[in-house]
Amino acid sequence: VRGDGPQYGGITVFGFVRETQIYQNTVVLDPVSGTPSPALALGAEARNVTVRNNIFSIQSGPVVTVLGSIASKGFLLQGNDYYDVQGPWTVVSSGSAYYSLSAWRSATSEEMENGQPVGFAMNPDLAGPVIGLHAKHPDSGTVIGDFALTSGSPLAGAGLDLASLGMTPAADNFAGKPEPAGHPDVGAE
Repeated sequence: VRGDGPQYGGITVFGFVRETQIYQNTVVLDPVSGTPSPALALGAEARNVTVRNNIFSIQSGPVVTVLGSIASKGFLLQGNDYYDVQGPWTVVSSGSAYYSLSAWRSATSEEMENGQPVGFAMNPDLAGPVIGLHAKHPDSGTVIGDFALTSGSPLAGAGLDLASLGMTPAADNFAGKPEPAGHPDVGAE
């Protein structure tokens, strides 16, 4: 259950979290009680947290909120998609606001891999509809089908090769299908 307000996100990493890998998730949020919450909220005490190949989609408000500096806190974000349906696209980090992925990347060096830009700020083209979706179990056919990328999605096969980055990704995806070697889809599939 997510709290109401800008400090809580679809994925929230606060407290003394250490050596954690967050990957291949799809987070879609609409405002709770009219208060925008970010799809990803990062706190001040966490260390050595990698966030890769996720879809972060919101209806309005900041896509990501960082309390403190990402680099000094040990976060590494790579290969994620940040999408704001209504715009403007915003990341709030260390008290500064960034209104494009390129501006955020330039200021923080996030979403870079070996000196090359990675990550996306585009419509993930989910099968949907996903806003207002109610399910009692994440493995229901509706959830899996609606959150899947369409065949023409630009994020299909666009994920980073996690094994080459020293990670050991799960052999199967959210739907129980084998995860392709090399470049998986971005998000949970």
